[in-house]
Amino acid sequence: MGFIRLAKFDRIYYLCLLSFLLSLTSYIYLLFWASIIPVGLDTDNSAISDTYMSLIESGSLLLMLIAFIPVIFTLFLLISVNRRGLQDRGSKINLWITTLFYYSYIIVTIMSFGFLYTPAVVFLTAAAVSTLVYRPRLNK
Repeated sequence: MGFIRLAKFDRIYYLCLLSFLLSLTSYIYLLFWASIIPVGLDTDNSAISDTYMSLIESGSLLLMLIAFIPVIFTLFLLISVNRRGLQDRGSKINLWITTLFYYSYIIVTIMSFGFLYTPAVVFLTAAAVSTLVYRPRLNK
């Protein structure tokens, strides 16, 4: 039949899981690969430095925490969303609030590293919109 057997979860849970995995991948990319420009002046104090460095190289715990915020929120969202069946009102509200937070986070951090989290917000938006689609309850 197939080599990979996936559990039968709801489509909203799969979209939230994919969003979490993409945000975690973006964070790991920011941690280890040179992708941010440090804020500061060169030795001649006339131009902003244009060398790229990773979050670990920068050594700033605040930047690491700020970059980790979307991972935390998608993890809490993944915990609160029902795996099987229809979503209740609380999980729908949590999903919409997390999506709005994610968009505001990307707008605020777009100049430094916010663009890396855009694939995750696309799947989070798809999960939020799919909560609006009517699905009848199945009797089992």
